[in-house]
Amino acid sequence: MEHSLSNVKYTAKMTAAFLCAFLVVNFVCCFYCNMPQTIPNLDRYTVNKHKTRQYNFYGLEGFGITSTDKHGFFNDSTVIPQEAKTICIGSSQTRAVGVDTSENYVSRLNILNSAYKAYNIGNDGKFMRDNLYRLPYIPKSFASCKLIILETPFLPTLTDWDEIILFLEANNTPIIKQNWKDRNIVFQIYRSLPFPYLHFSINQIKTLLKNRTDTVDNPVDLVQFGDKANRVMKLLKNRLGDMPVIIMYLPRVHLEKSGHITISNDDECQKILKEACEANHILYVYDQLSATFIENYETHRILPYGFLNSHIGQGHLNAEGHRMIAETLHKILQEEGLGQ
Repeated sequence: MEHSLSNVKYTAKMTAAFLCAFLVVNFVCCFYCNMPQTIPNLDRYTVNKHKTRQYNFYGLEGFGITSTDKHGFFNDSTVIPQEAKTICIGSSQTRAVGVDTSENYVSRLNILNSAYKAYNIGNDGKFMRDNLYRLPYIPKSFASCKLIILETPFLPTLTDWDEIILFLEANNTPIIKQNWKDRNIVFQIYRSLPFPYLHFSINQIKTLLKNRTDTVDNPVDLVQFGDKANRVMKLLKNRLGDMPVIIMYLPRVHLEKSGHITISNDDECQKILKEACEANHILYVYDQLSATFIENYETHRILPYGFLNSHIGQGHLNAEGHRMIAETLHKILQEEGLGQ
C-alpha cells in the first residue's frame, strides 16, 4: 500500500514538473515563435484573414516582426482598404514570413511610389490554385482597385486547373465557413494562449502525417496543361473585364558549387503559362525577376531567399528578396503605365 502511494506521489511530482517545464519553455518560445491566428474570410476574396492588430515573430526563419492591421492583413498604416489601388494577393511569400511588415515588397512598392497605394492580402499556404478564382471578388471588396498582382511560388497541376475552371464558370466561389473549433470557447482560449511550442509541435505532426503524393514530380501532359491554362486566363479576363492583372511566378534559385546561381524554369510548363497569359492580355512576370535575382547575386553576392538562421538560398524571401521584387515591379509598372 505504501509502495503504491509512493508511486502515485512520484508520478504526481513528475507530472507537475513536466507541466512547469512546459509552461516555462512556451513562455520563452513566445518571444521566439508566435504565429498569427487565422479566421475564415466571409468576403471570399481570400480563404482566410487574421486576427486584427497582432504582432508576430517567427524565429525559426528570419528575425522580422509582422503585424496585422485592423482589417486582419499584414500592412502598415499608410494604406487603408477603401483607398487601396493595387491589391497584392499570394502565399506566405507575399504575407512575408520572417520579414518586418514594413520591409515586404508591398510596403516597399508604396515607398517607391505612394500613388500605387498597394495593399497586402497574402495568406500562408495559399497558392495559385487557391487564389486565382477569387480574383473577381477583389474589385467588389476594394472599391478603388485599379490593379491586381497575384504572386505564386508554385504552378497549378491539371487537377488544380479543373477546380479553378469549375469555380470561374459557375461564378460561385465557396464560402469558407467557421467550423465548430472556431465557435468553441475552449478552442478560442487555447488558440489565444501563448503556447507556441505546442502549436508548432502539432503543426509539425500534421505535416509528417500529411499525404505528400501531390508533391511527387509526375510527368505533365503539356497539351492539356496549355489548354486548361488558356481556358482559365480567358475565363478570368471575362470575369474581370478591363481590370489589369499581373501574375508573378517566383523563380527558384540554385546555388552551384562553382559559385554561380541557376534559375529553375519548370521546363515547358512555365513557358506555356506565359503564353496563355500573354494571349489573354494578362501581364506575366518571371523572366524579369530571374534577371534581377541573377544580377544581384553576380554583382553583390545577395540571394533573395534564406536567412541567417535558415538554409541559404531556400525557403522564404528575405528582406533583400522583397527589395528586388519591389524594384522589378516598380520598373514594370512604370513601363506599362499601371498602378498610377
